[in-house]
Amino acid sequence: MSDDNQSAPESSSRRHRRRISADEKMLLDRIKARENEVAREQAEPKGFVPKQVRTDAEDSDEPRVAPPPGDFGQGKYASDTRGALSVFFNHPLVRGALRLLKLLVRFSCLFYGLGLALVAWAIHQYGQSNVTTATLMYLPPLLWLAPCFFLAPAALLFDWKSLVLILVTTFAYLNGHLDFQWRAEADLPAPEPFVQLRLLTWNRGQSGSTSLGPIKDAVKPDFILLQDAAGRGSRYRSVPEYGEFTDFVDAGEFVLMSRWPVLSSQSLTMPTENGSMVPIGAARFVVMHAGRRVALYNVHLPSPRDALEATGRGAFLLGVLGLPGTPWESKKLHYQTFWDLQMRKAAEIARRIRTDTLPVIVAGDFNTPAFGPIYRLYAEMMQDAHVLAGSGLGQTFPGDTRNPLAFFHPWLRLDQVFASSEWEVLHSQPQRVRSQHLPVFTVLKHKEAMVRPSSFFPEGMNAAPAHPPTPSPP
Repeated sequence: MSDDNQSAPESSSRRHRRRISADEKMLLDRIKARENEVAREQAEPKGFVPKQVRTDAEDSDEPRVAPPPGDFGQGKYASDTRGALSVFFNHPLVRGALRLLKLLVRFSCLFYGLGLALVAWAIHQYGQSNVTTATLMYLPPLLWLAPCFFLAPAALLFDWKSLVLILVTTFAYLNGHLDFQWRAEADLPAPEPFVQLRLLTWNRGQSGSTSLGPIKDAVKPDFILLQDAAGRGSRYRSVPEYGEFTDFVDAGEFVLMSRWPVLSSQSLTMPTENGSMVPIGAARFVVMHAGRRVALYNVHLPSPRDALEATGRGAFLLGVLGLPGTPWESKKLHYQTFWDLQMRKAAEIARRIRTDTLPVIVAGDFNTPAFGPIYRLYAEMMQDAHVLAGSGLGQTFPGDTRNPLAFFHPWLRLDQVFASSEWEVLHSQPQRVRSQHLPVFTVLKHKEAMVRPSSFFPEGMNAAPAHPPTPSPP
């Protein structure tokens, strides 16, 4: 009995000692494993990513549970992803590559911005006075912004400061070089015969089968100036649909259709070196409008089509290569002949306008973009109707184009309207029709008070021209 009682506690003590020994052994194994892990981490190079060891749970056939949709970025999976990305982007090679890409994007954007500014400055400064810049003027202006479509995404990824530079460059190019007007296109103002002067200008020679009737019925102009329309005035006079116009005047290739009296017309010429007189591409009409004599200049400068085709296959570089004393100088002077003639004619027209004593409106197909020396000659002397009352770019040529480089849209503002300081421009907008040159409709208002109708109309003459609704010709 006593022996049994003594053995029981002894057996219990031995079992207790064996249980403690197993716990101690497990603890020692964990400590040893941790020491081995620390030693291995110290031995591995910085940035080394150890190979993942699949656990028993991953090797099992049990389906893995995906993280909840609304818990993305907060659970175990998102934590592992962030950790892996952090290790990857902190790797010395990756960080060096990112720095290199950042510098590459920044210098590319800076080089592009300076290059675009240089091209725009050269076009404005020299334009038609140099074969190279004269040719560059007629390229689609928005084509120069094409690199932005590649640089902007790269800047967004690698260098946001470069993205700011691209945005500033684009804004300066549109606003400063192309005269982009940020105002929305306004509705056509209602006719006011003794307050407004409503003018429509159109190069009729390249209008195809598009009729003038629907256009004039929509805008109800007081005056229509047509270019490349020799003999059309007399034909329009015999058409009943144009009965609201009282005067039809032909002056060479130019036509004026007017609701108001036309007092005189003159096709302008200038002397050549041998003393002969040649047309300068303009006609002057004096009309009576609301008690005032007004000078209307209808302009059509020579087309550069042949000159551009001649320089299109590399000859345009002669403007840079044809320096005095080089073999290319004579070729440069040959190709420069057309542009010099165009500038002389434009300067002669501007001289006539500058000496005119009447309120002046100049409209027509200038065959020169709205930048460069010829445009500056008129814009510094008069008001550009598009700048004061237009919207967007106001492009008028080519009106019917399928050129993808121009986004299937007209890319040059060749048809322009200028007004002397006596006028306030209320509206100016190209009319969207199927034609190579788009017609431009402009509404102006004289800044002085109008003259009373009874003081200038002869007895028996109507005080105001009629604006009757007329049906469109078929």
